Amino acid sequence: MRALFQPPLFAFMVPALACGGAMLALSDQEMAEKIPSSFCDGHAPTACATGVGVVCTSVLADAQNCGACGLSCEAGHLCFDGVCKSAELRGTLQLLAGKVGVFGDRDGAGEDATLSPAFDLKTDRAGHLLLGSADAGAWQGSTVSLASAEIATTLRGRGVTDSLALGDDGSIYFATAATIKQMPANGGFSTAATPVIAGVHAVPGFVDAIGSDARLGERIAGMAIGADGNLYLSDNRNFAIRKLTLSTGELTTLAGIGPAGDHVATDGVGRSADFVSPRRLASDAAGHLFVADGNSIREIELATGRVSTLAGDAIASGFADGAGAQARFDAPRGLAADGAGDIYVSDLYNHAIRKIAHDTHRVSTVVGDPLHAGLALGTLPAGLDFPTAVAVSPSGSLIICDSNAILIAYPSALPAITVTESDSSLSRRAGFLLIAGGDTARAEGRSARDQ
Repeated sequence: MRALFQPPLFAFMVPALACGGAMLALSDQEMAEKIPSSFCDGHAPTACATGVGVVCTSVLADAQNCGACGLSCEAGHLCFDGVCKSAELRGTLQLLAGKVGVFGDRDGAGEDATLSPAFDLKTDRAGHLLLGSADAGAWQGSTVSLASAEIATTLRGRGVTDSLALGDDGSIYFATAATIKQMPANGGFSTAATPVIAGVHAVPGFVDAIGSDARLGERIAGMAIGADGNLYLSDNRNFAIRKLTLSTGELTTLAGIGPAGDHVATDGVGRSADFVSPRRLASDAAGHLFVADGNSIREIELATGRVSTLAGDAIASGFADGAGAQARFDAPRGLAADGAGDIYVSDLYNHAIRKIAHDTHRVSTVVGDPLHAGLALGTLPAGLDFPTAVAVSPSGSLIICDSNAILIAYPSALPAITVTESDSSLSRRAGFLLIAGGDTARAEGRSARDQ
């Protein structure tokens, strides 16, 4: 069996010159100690060359440092997710892997691969992609390479699972028969012997406790690793969001009143909040959890358990861009948050990817046309059919599951970011160019238009 993930592409050029030519006074070791690991998504800074500056590559659309120290893209090309590709891809939707409309489960690269219908797509902070797909009572988890467009099956299971989560250590978490299981990185291929870390097989319930004393509902419709490193679960039949502390195995209820009573979408703190049908989850680096609840998107502060409604109406479906409650969704499925805290939603029956600006709660449509269903590649907004999942790559590309294929929407530009060394919010931001100058380090993002 192949390794679960290839080593990350993140590389660092440490020291004598900064990008732009300013001389550095620090040694390689001093600079490595100066740069917090959060600048490159948790990977400790190391020197891969000397005299060429400090660069965190593969998370930056930087034609001069693409995926490896000093690797330059040729004229007319830009760096997308660590790979030199034509600059003409900016602002387009393209096929990454799979054959549109063709069912299957064959590993391979590009159109040599075939996929079952996808139910989930997750990334970790280093940009690794995990795809969950299922058909005819069986499901599989597969890794997806943005660099090679290769799909490789990592684990297979039978029965029903609705969501996966990918730990930063490569562990894969999944739910089945009222239990949560953890497949360690490179831990095997079959899920049959995978250790249960919470719940008891086929014994549903609603009990906060540790390990096998805990009880969950039969359907865990969403999973996500939070900024605190713990696993969060959308316990659909119990109308609650549960927290599984991975260090202790303790299951607690973060928010939701539980299975009893009539359920309406109610904002509040912890057990005073209510959900109507919590499904997919996503998290950001700032300590928020996002929940697709009915036809709305809810937000939970992990530190306090406070639940608020970002956009949409849990009951009313439809299509409308706008701020907060003015917006309408129709069966939102996949969720993903980018480095700036904006949320992307795969809006199934509106055939679109929607974006929620986290600061204003304004909803816009970024991929697809709700009035014209059907897959159409090319210049954005292009066209989608029934998008079931979405993820955001480290450089801001949108990865979309639709029509038994994996699509990629390349960004038109990357946001400019300037952050000081003390800013701890960098751990999931996209587009970093690490520059060392004097005795400080900072991170700056470049727009792809600057390339």
